[in-house]
Amino acid sequence: MKIIRIFFWASVIALAGCFKRHIGTSNICSMNLYYEVFEVNPAGVNAAFLTDSSKFRTCLGTFDPGFQYFRIECKHDTIYVNKYNRDFTIGKKEGFLIRQEKLRLSVLKSEGKYDN
Repeated sequence: MKIIRIFFWASVIALAGCFKRHIGTSNICSMNLYYEVFEVNPAGVNAAFLTDSSKFRTCLGTFDPGFQYFRIECKHDTIYVNKYNRDFTIGKKEGFLIRQEKLRLSVLKSEGKYDN
């Protein structure tokens, strides 16, 4: 009986982290592209996606919204996905850049992943 309870609670805890909850969607770059955020586990970890809402979706990464955030910038054919750690120093408005990824729309179109 004790083993059944342990198995039951282990299953409940494991499955609790499998459900995604939609937090929000923002239109970016005026290119029919969207930035979506989902809560991926109850510990407060979120996942960010770039999508066109029909056939293209790529995971930008996971982040803790209390300490990290993404900023997306568009320049011509390139989308820069910047991940920052928040800086809690008084008077600081920008965090520390910890990762930058470049996505080129021409490459996504040639791979058949994005059609504007």
